[in-house]
Amino acid sequence: FLIILLVVFGGGFALIYGINSISSSNEEKVEFVIEEGEDIDQISNNLKEAGFIKSPLFFKAYIFILNKYQNIYPGKYTFDKTNAKNIINEITTEKEEKEITVTLLEGWTNAEIGAALEEAGLVTQSNFIDNASVTDTREIIPDKNYDFFVGKPADYDLEGFLFPDTYRFYMDSDSPEIIEKMLDNFDIKFNDSLRAKTEEAGMTPWEVVTLASIIEKEVRTADEKRVAAGIFLERLAIDKPLQSDATVNYITGKDTTMPDSEDLGQESLYNTYLNPGLPPGPICNPSIESISAVLNPSKTEYLYFLTTPDGKAVFSKTYEEHLENKYEHYPETKPE
Repeated sequence: FLIILLVVFGGGFALIYGINSISSSNEEKVEFVIEEGEDIDQISNNLKEAGFIKSPLFFKAYIFILNKYQNIYPGKYTFDKTNAKNIINEITTEKEEKEITVTLLEGWTNAEIGAALEEAGLVTQSNFIDNASVTDTREIIPDKNYDFFVGKPADYDLEGFLFPDTYRFYMDSDSPEIIEKMLDNFDIKFNDSLRAKTEEAGMTPWEVVTLASIIEKEVRTADEKRVAAGIFLERLAIDKPLQSDATVNYITGKDTTMPDSEDLGQESLYNTYLNPGLPPGPICNPSIESISAVLNPSKTEYLYFLTTPDGKAVFSKTYEEHLENKYEHYPETKPE
């Protein structure tokens, strides 16, 4: 009996000592995120790595004693590192819904993304644009260095790489956190196969995304995108201007399938009627479908195309054929 009592007493003392020594001595308040699907082992280890607790073992034991191990809620928390009990109370207390689902569409510019985020009640458009205008992501995400920015001019921002998708954001997310999630998504979607094809094509990710952004705004279907990619790549190869209406619209802010002569005469490096080669950078944030089209273009004899008023692409081999198509679908442009 005495031995059993000593064992129980000793075990109890050890557990009490362990619980009392769970907490870190750091008094700093720091954010901590529990992702959906993480179990108690992952959470306790992450808490230790982040400096919130000393012993994952005693932390787990304490939660089991309190019978709260099945009541841990995902979310973003701000903890005082000196109080493990408060941490347990926080993560095991159900709160109001703290996430929101936002769909950011293919072909949107950073400004359009910012407007959607502001409408969702997350961040202001101006704050998002300010953060997305950085030329080095380490200014806002200091612990990451994304390798897909190879080829990006030093003075250009993140336009083109904020991957369009449906996201779940915490309601108290700030612009750097939102941008980080979008860049992380691009890093996943721009996979090893696409990176290998980029290298095989003799292009940089920046060039691929820039051309993909033009294709995104020019045509709609996957087949049309591959044909358009083949046309643009051939024009680049023979040093013929891309003559993309989408790049002119980017300058003027219009959304037309047939820019007028004044639009086409706009002095800008983004005017691919006046300047050969690619524009300085992406004109929107393209889909993975458009990126794939650049790296898997259709080989055709086409060298021209236009988009009809209802959004269909019409391709032609010669300039004469192209003019015929233009006058057919836009009769107002035919000389009298």
